[in-house]
Amino acid sequence: MDEPVRITRELDLDISPDELWSLLADGQRWSEGLIDEGAPTVRPGSIGRVVDAGDHRHVHVRSVEPGERVTFEWWTDDDATDRSHVELEVVRDGSRTALRVTETFARTGAASAHAEVAWDVRLLVLHLASCALART
Repeated sequence: MDEPVRITRELDLDISPDELWSLLADGQRWSEGLIDEGAPTVRPGSIGRVVDAGDHRHVHVRSVEPGERVTFEWWTDDDATDRSHVELEVVRDGSRTALRVTETFARTGAASAHAEVAWDVRLLVLHLASCALART
């Protein structure tokens, strides 16, 4: 039996924790680096749809801890068995602000292998967007 696969990435950002939280808490802003397009409602129990790396995905928000973290499950239209659990967490450490992303898959597979690279790309885009935000 496959063990769960957990992917964790952490990105230091040149924005305040409040600015980062604003990005995570507002689904309309997710397209600034977390997804290609869509505007999910970031409220526990809400279900929405987004486009990520060309894939149409369903998003089910599980929990929101204001100022701290958002957790959700998402899966593609093509394969609901690739459902994964994602946690977006604001990390505060002195003057450092970071986004920690953890995605957990029930088993090893193509979706989990693809997710590692996808989070690297998403966080690069988010880093570039945060640099532009920090300059304004």
